Amino acid sequence: MNFIKYDKEEIKKRTVVDNPWWQSNKTPEFYRSLRKRAYFLSFFSLVTTQKPNWALEVKWSNAIETGNLSAFMQANDLSTGWMTTIDQYDLIGDVRRTPASIMCYMIGKTPEIITEEI
Repeated sequence: MNFIKYDKEEIKKRTVVDNPWWQSNKTPEFYRSLRKRAYFLSFFSLVTTQKPNWALEVKWSNAIETGNLSAFMQANDLSTGWMTTIDQYDLIGDVRRTPASIMCYMIGKTPEIITEEI
């Protein structure tokens, strides 16, 4: 497999073009003038006060190697990990596997499913 090499400096330059406020660390007036979304305060509170209770490794294969995810979970004191697959399920154990399409639905529509202990 051939990999494309990217120049880190080129990526940084492009990021500045696409997101100029990242360099100045100031939000443009246009964005500051927009009303915050209705869920902003509850989401902000959740993000800033909650510790994640699971990890997610997204991949498009049915490989069952969990070493990287397990190491991440251990390093971050997480008891549950989710790994996406093409079409396989395994909801038993510390690392649970589910098809990517189902994971997207779970996160998008019913996040409480993956935050509850099974």
